[in-house]
Amino acid sequence: MELSTEQVQLLKERMYALVPEDGKSIGNINLRRLLAKEEKGKLSEDDYWFVRNQLIADGKIVKGAGLGGSVRRAAGVAQAGQTRAQAAAVAKETDLYEPFCNTISTMFTKDRQITSFVCQVTAHQGSRQTGGQWTRPDITLVAVRVFPFVPGKMLEVVTFEVKPLNAFGIGGVFETAAHSVFANKCYLAIQVPKGAVASDDLARLARECKRFGVGLLTFVNPKDWNTFNEVVEAVHRSPDPAELSIFINTQISEENKRKIHDLIR
Repeated sequence: MELSTEQVQLLKERMYALVPEDGKSIGNINLRRLLAKEEKGKLSEDDYWFVRNQLIADGKIVKGAGLGGSVRRAAGVAQAGQTRAQAAAVAKETDLYEPFCNTISTMFTKDRQITSFVCQVTAHQGSRQTGGQWTRPDITLVAVRVFPFVPGKMLEVVTFEVKPLNAFGIGGVFETAAHSVFANKCYLAIQVPKGAVASDDLARLARECKRFGVGLLTFVNPKDWNTFNEVVEAVHRSPDPAELSIFINTQISEENKRKIHDLIR
């Protein structure tokens, strides 16, 4: 049975959680057994390899040696003196969405002098058809802006792909860059807890973001704007108006679409 986008995402999260946090490897045989146990046996061999390869493509895990092969977590941001208990306390990606969205609504907009807008979590949309993989940003801001010497109102879509500590990779840049088809600005946002030190991987991430015109934000607390840092500024793009309109129609809630209509009148 073909997995839906939601099923793949859920399996990716569960598989990643089973890979040791301390950087040690785990064999494919053991990892598949543990995941199958969580899924109550409803996990085919093909599904396991598909999801595992998706995590590798995302840059979250890397392949290793051993009978049947193994995987381990990719190096990302390392926190000096961090214990397993502290690492486990780092929020899951889905736990970051709401507080991050609230901060974007209250502070990012003020910083950008945006007064007319809607902002919502667009990651959770069930089985709705939204265009396939990488077409659902985690957070979407739709702003209606007016400039003194530019006639009319301008619609601006800003998307955010949110990643927790040690759960990001170069794949996140590609995922974020894909949003440029329908968004004016795209940001990859990474949680970097207090006391963490940037690794070479994070520096490489910044270089790739610049290369693709993707913005890079880091933050400690998704609720506290004072912990946010814009490492790379997003390039403003002009997507096809048809793509932008389709995105809003398929991704934004009915209530927010009505608000947008009112704002652009």
